[in-house]
Amino acid sequence: MRAGEIGVEFKGMAIEVETREKVTIIRPGERLDLLSYAELEEIFAEALAGGAEALVLDLHRVRYMNSSAIGVLQRYNEEAAAVGARLVVTRLSSEAAHIFKIVGLDRMLTVVADLDAALAQAAGA
Repeated sequence: MRAGEIGVEFKGMAIEVETREKVTIIRPGERLDLLSYAELEEIFAEALAGGAEALVLDLHRVRYMNSSAIGVLQRYNEEAAAVGARLVVTRLSSEAAHIFKIVGLDRMLTVVADLDAALAQAAGA
């Protein structure tokens, strides 16, 4: 995709990926588990390798996350920071919010309420 283009693609069956300039918006399906965490990891890696300045993870559909998916979020928060990018999480479902609180992800990651706020955080506002 060229600079300035907006595109949406579906990775696999469950993860939607949208690109807006240098921001990659990732919308997983209902489960982030052993069947999908590797796909999420691949999407993060490709986005950063492609020069994304921000990864916005929209979790409004997620109902379940296992420890593998949690590990991917922690790792790519660090990977993004290492290359000067940001990982911003938004629109947590009630189930995802509960998981974030239990494991402390709400304190480790940048979490905002809506997509506009996530895009503002991604832009460094």
